[in-house]
Amino acid sequence: MTDSGDVERPIVVVVGAGFGGLWAARALIDSDVDVMVLDRNNYHTFFPLLYQVAAAELAPTDIAFPVRSIFRDAANVRVRMAEVTSLNLDARTVETARGAIPYDAVVLAVGSEPHFFDTPGAREHAFPLRWMDDAIPLREHVLKRLEAASGLRDHEARRRHLTFVIVGGGATGVEFSGALSELILGPLLRDYPDVSPAEVSVVMVETGDRVLASMSPKSSAYALDRRPPWGFGRGGMSERRSPE
Repeated sequence: MTDSGDVERPIVVVVGAGFGGLWAARALIDSDVDVMVLDRNNYHTFFPLLYQVAAAELAPTDIAFPVRSIFRDAANVRVRMAEVTSLNLDARTVETARGAIPYDAVVLAVGSEPHFFDTPGAREHAFPLRWMDDAIPLREHVLKRLEAASGLRDHEARRRHLTFVIVGGGATGVEFSGALSELILGPLLRDYPDVSPAEVSVVMVETGDRVLASMSPKSSAYALDRRPPWGFGRGGMSERRSPE
């Protein structure tokens, strides 16, 4: 990419089309540089609402926005769907599965990965909720648990299928706990009339002394005051059954 003359402009490569990458690229619109936005997906995910996809409150398309459409009117910004594999600092290129892309400056906005804190079995058996690809399997698993429970006569076996544990009392944990409880105790139980609300347990586990620890104590108190009947657990699994 060059300007209207023959002089090539500096190339800024932005790796990642999340919030950080989008803001970086948007800040360079109409600047005297050429911008290349790289992402392994061709859409931007609005992560604050990802839990609603996992809880079947929203469809994936409700929180996914085409990156190319976002920069449609930006003459100096281009978008490429590519998996970044490495940086070649000597050659000043970003290496991708589709070839090398030269840069004068590079912005790494690749996001984060779930942290399991070396908890034995967590990585193998727990469902992370970080990417769009995590939300759909999680939603399907919830539905399959109700299907499995509805075919059993043993109440304790049914309870085991219908106990859902959310680890972490941050914003996502609190929001997903509430949304999951509303999903199960609302529309799903109407679809599974042989499942009793008393058999369903949604438990959130937080190791700290309060939920929403990154927010104000007032917000933590509000979340506790508004909690559903199943309650919160601290430091371990503290199970509270839903009301009959």
